[in-house]
Amino acid sequence: MTLAVLDQSGMNLPSREFYLKDDDKSKQIREQYRKHVAKMLELSGEPSAQATTDAQSVLRIEHRAC
Repeated sequence: MTLAVLDQSGMNLPSREFYLKDDDKSKQIREQYRKHVAKMLELSGEPSAQATTDAQSVLRIEHRAC
């Protein structure tokens, strides 16, 4: 049997609650995600300081989209 699956992929957090909740665990998850985005930007060749700044911008843009 063959089964086709379509799924949206990306580097964002799984649901809007991860961006909107203000409890300690959610804050920790967002911080870990921000570090992950920065690391991915560094691996793509961006300087470390710029990657850190851009990762924060990515998180801010994604939060506004919620």
